[in-house]
Amino acid sequence: MAEAAGAGAIRAILLDFNGTLAQDGHLTAPLYVDTFASVGVPLTVEDYHRELALMPDREAFTLALARLNAATGADTAIEPRQTVAVEDATGGAPAARAAGIRVAAIRGPGYAEASRYADLVIERLDLAALDLILGAEPAEPAEPAEPAERGA
Repeated sequence: MAEAAGAGAIRAILLDFNGTLAQDGHLTAPLYVDTFASVGVPLTVEDYHRELALMPDREAFTLALARLNAATGADTAIEPRQTVAVEDATGGAPAARAAGIRVAAIRGPGYAEASRYADLVIERLDLAALDLILGAEPAEPAEPAEPAERGA
């Protein structure tokens, strides 16, 4: 991006862990099932994947950026518009957008390109994609970005 020090320059990239960096549902689902069972709340692995794993929340992105700012101690805080979230799920993309964060979606079964929530769609997360992400301009959403319904 030509405006490296400008207000809209990308200063942070937030990576969605589940699905983007690791396929760990087979590990986390049983932990949730056991934890819920320990307090008497029934939950199946299927329930976890249908209900809990698909809970996009703009606050998760806001909190991640706040923690990043606290950890770096930079003189000027990183603003949401200076951040790109890398997502693999249609549900996570509007949550990031609702937090004011640009979105780079990884093309695949988890992201519906027709939703147009992403500013950029990439094939995979690699160095070529990083160049594209750093140069991405915010897209105009077709509709105001609202977090998706749970399980959508």
